[in-house]
Amino acid sequence: MPPPLRGGATLPTGPGGTPPTDASVRDGATLPTGPGGTPPTDASVRGGATLPTGPGGTPPTDASVRGGATLPTGPGGTPPTDASVRGGATLPTGPGGTPPTDATPGGTMPTLFTKIIDGEVPGRFVWKDDDVVAFLTIAPITPGHTLVVPRREIEHWLEADPETLTRVMAVAQTIGRAQEAAFGAKRVGVLLEGYEVPHLHVHVWPTQSPQDFDVKRVDHAPDPAAMDGAADALRTALREAGHGASVPQ
Repeated sequence: MPPPLRGGATLPTGPGGTPPTDASVRDGATLPTGPGGTPPTDASVRGGATLPTGPGGTPPTDASVRGGATLPTGPGGTPPTDASVRGGATLPTGPGGTPPTDATPGGTMPTLFTKIIDGEVPGRFVWKDDDVVAFLTIAPITPGHTLVVPRREIEHWLEADPETLTRVMAVAQTIGRAQEAAFGAKRVGVLLEGYEVPHLHVHVWPTQSPQDFDVKRVDHAPDPAAMDGAADALRTALREAGHGASVPQ
């Protein structure tokens, strides 16, 4: 029998004079056939072009062909995972050929406070021990306003284990006593909120009246020299109270 006609044209026939399948004829053109004269699958023909095939003549998977390009394959000729190929580039892999994580365990980016603790961002430290640090905030309510922070990243204080929370509050109390001595504070304020930086921290600041508890009164552009002076005064008070081993120079 004659081959079927489409759009007024005679389509090429396949082996033995049989008409081709839809898979091998598209947009009026005969596409290359695979091994044994079989038509290619959708996976190996896209946008009118035949893409490279994998081992054994099989078409590549979506993971190995993107944007018209064949990406490098992993061990055994397998395509790379999304994690190891980004923006058209292959990223270095970790041990065992696994893709790297973005940063900290769990793949999360380090917090601003972790960067300060690690020295990537400068900070005016007044306390450092194996578990907890304390440094002046860059937006104080009053001079000497300090943040007490565990080294380990904990997003919410309710998620902290009792030992860590007890240690953080013990350091906060020590800082508060030093603020009382250094700045003649009548009361010392304490606040936990954590909306700006998802890393447990306790605000501790010296106050003279209830007005000093108004968080809208923060100074967003404090004088650097005054900040240095407040940090020095706190360190001196802490050393005089017998905490010199935990007070940085």
